Formats: sequence, structure tokens, C-alpha cells
Amino acid sequence: MNPETLLRPTRVMALLILLVAALGGATYLVRPSAARPGAGKDAGPALRAGTPTATPVENPHGELKTECEACHTARSWKIMRKPMAFDHASTGFPLIGRHRNAACRDCHASLVFAQVASSCADCHTDVHRGSKGLNCQDCHSPQRWSERAQSADEHARAGFPLRGGHALVECARCHVGEGESHQARISAACVSCHSADYAATTSPNHQAAGYSTRCESCHDPARTTWGGAGFDHALTGFPLVGAHRLAACQSCHAGGRFRGTPRDCYSCHQGDYAGTTNPNHPSAGFSTTCESCHDPSRPSWAGAGFNHSLTGFALAGAHALATCASCHAGGRYRGTPRDCYSCHQADYDRTQIPNHLASGFSTQCVTCHSTTAWSPSSWDHDSQFFRINTGKHRGKWSNCTICHPNSASFADFTCFNCHAHDQIKMDDKHQNRPGYRYDSQACYSCHRQV
Repeated sequence: MNPETLLRPTRVMALLILLVAALGGATYLVRPSAARPGAGKDAGPALRAGTPTATPVENPHGELKTECEACHTARSWKIMRKPMAFDHASTGFPLIGRHRNAACRDCHASLVFAQVASSCADCHTDVHRGSKGLNCQDCHSPQRWSERAQSADEHARAGFPLRGGHALVECARCHVGEGESHQARISAACVSCHSADYAATTSPNHQAAGYSTRCESCHDPARTTWGGAGFDHALTGFPLVGAHRLAACQSCHAGGRFRGTPRDCYSCHQGDYAGTTNPNHPSAGFSTTCESCHDPSRPSWAGAGFNHSLTGFALAGAHALATCASCHAGGRYRGTPRDCYSCHQADYDRTQIPNHLASGFSTQCVTCHSTTAWSPSSWDHDSQFFRINTGKHRGKWSNCTICHPNSASFADFTCFNCHAHDQIKMDDKHQNRPGYRYDSQACYSCHRQV
């Protein structure tokens, strides 16, 4: 026999041994606990010829109807495929939410995958200690232990809806030291959680000012920050209107003083009162009740709406258009007389038609004139003296001088300019008339109603 033929099997064996060593030592053939399809059939020519094979081992995962390469790589058992070809949903437990990122050993403490339960409590400690029942999924989902929507519903039912900034914080920020159970009810009062915020606030200093600890009276729980407090100043009995609405707090609350701040205008505006010169308030003796003249709802001091009727002298007619200085010369307000003549003496003295002064007209101007205008006068000649606008004399005269030729005195009058009587005839006609004399005054005494 050819020696080369005898050495050929030996060389083949040596090459196989070297190949095995190069691959890292012994190679194992995983033997499943249950025979695979085809087990027991003819294993092939290599086995029949007695060719060395890998040592078979038991599948560490137990009975598993999945190919090894669905999860493992050829490099190492511990280096897993990414992504895995294995579909966990085929086990009846799909990996969703937080389960998707969990390591296999987090749930499968045993490599025998069949030896794991699918109940939440098998992996997750029941912090509620059974008080909430066994169906964790009623409150929790795989996405997160604490569901925002579910927490919001529970909070609303408890009388403390999660709004604004509260909807964004973690449960443990308020439910301190309770883990995830949150079973104990805590106070719904803001200050129970925010007392430190209250104490630390300096603009304005809440404690020094004696601010209420009912935070919601100023701050809106629906907002995401403390800023933009919506304090309703009207609750103090002093609503902010007009220019007060735009004023900074410290304008009235100097030094951070809020409690006991006076509400009368003069307490804050004494400097404005003393500095006013048109008109000069102190010298005029103006009231320090500023609102009697100034409207707090206006944006400035200008346009004071003083009600002059409060003085007992209502401004009507032409008086409503007159400047203050017209009557209050020199800024004199206190003690200003209220009769017409005191202001209108010059008008009385210079009037010529008729001459009031010479005629001895009454200085009670309202007897003839109204506050609407000096002219026409409202004096009624008919009712007070002699009918010239009614009766037989209506339309018989054109001016006052026909009866009152002496413009210096309207007390003087004559009837003879119109009634040119013959005295002899008048004397004869009025014989035996008591008090008769040929004189206009005598005529008037008898003929007043003609």
C-alpha cells in the first residue's frame, strides 16, 4: 500500500484538531430537552464514519421553540443580537412602554424562561400593600408607573385638581416620604407646601406686610409660575381705579408697609394739596376730602369736577361757563358772598337803559334778571306797576322814555305825553272826586288797570 494513503487519515485528524483549537477550544452542540424534528434518523456519513463531533449540552432556557440565532450571535452567547429577531409578543406578553427597554434578566431571574409569571406583582412590589386591589393595570400602564391623566383624575376627585405648575411636578414633591403609595391625604392649603416661598418673598415682603397665607387670593393656581399675581385690591375696600391702577405698590405702601395703610386721599396726596396754586388750596381753605372735587377714576388730577351746588350756590346759566377767578378774585374762596350785587355791582352802576342807579332800582338783580343772561330782563312791568304789555296800552309805546322822560329816575313818569288833556276840562270832570289833582301820580292812583 502506498505510504501516502496510510498517512492521509492522520493528516486530516491533525487538521481538525488545529481548527478546533483556533476556534477557541471545544465546541458544544446544544441539545434541546425535547428531540428536534428528525432526531433518531440517519445522522449522516460523518457520524457513521466515527468523525469527532461537538459535545451536546442541555438548553439553559428549557424547552424553547426558537432558534438560538434569533437572540444570540456567533461571536459569543453573551453578545445579543440588536435588534433581536425574537418576537416577545408570541409569548402572550408583548414588550411595550418601559418593558421594551428592560434587560431580560430584570424579569427572567431564572434562565428557564417558562419559569416566570406575567402578573405585575411578581416583579413590582405592591407599595399599596393590597389596599388598592390586585389589578395594577387599573391605575398603572407599561408606559410609566404614575400616569398623568390618571393622577389628574384622582386629584380632581379628591378636591385638588392638578392645574398649572402642579400638573408638571412629580408626586414626591408634595407627597414627601410616601414613596409611590401616596395614600395619606395631605393638606390642600397652598402654604402647607409653599410656606418657604411665602417666607422668602421680599418684593413685596409677605410676612412683614401681613399678607394672607391663602396664596390663591393673589396667585392663580392655573399659572405655571408665581409671577403675574392677580391680587384683587378691591378686597381691601380700596379698588384701584384711574391713575391708581398704574401706580407701583411702593407709591402708596412706602417701606413695604401694607397693613394699616390709610385709605383717605390726603394721607398720600398731602404734598399735592399743599403744592397746588391754581387755585391755592390751603389759602382758599379747600376741603382735604380730595374726592369732593377730583374723580379717582380719572387718570390725572386735571379736570376736577367740583360740585358747586354743595356750597349752596349752584352754577347755572352763564355762571356755569365763568372761570373760578371771575368770582373768586385773588384766590379767595372761603367767605365769598352769594348775592348777585356783590359780584355785579359794576354792571348795575353802568347800566343806562334804564339807569339803574339813578332810578333807584333794586339791587336784588334776580328781580329782573336770570342767570341765563342779563338781557332780556325778566322784569314784569304789568304785574308790578302798570299794564303796558297788555290791556289798552299794548302796542301804544315804543320805548321807555315816552312815559319816563327823566332817564335819571324811572320813579318819575308822565301820562300826558300820550294823553294831552285840557286841565280845565279834567278839573270840571273830576269835581267832587276825593284826592283829585291834575297830576300823573294822581292819574296812576285811579287808572292802574286800564
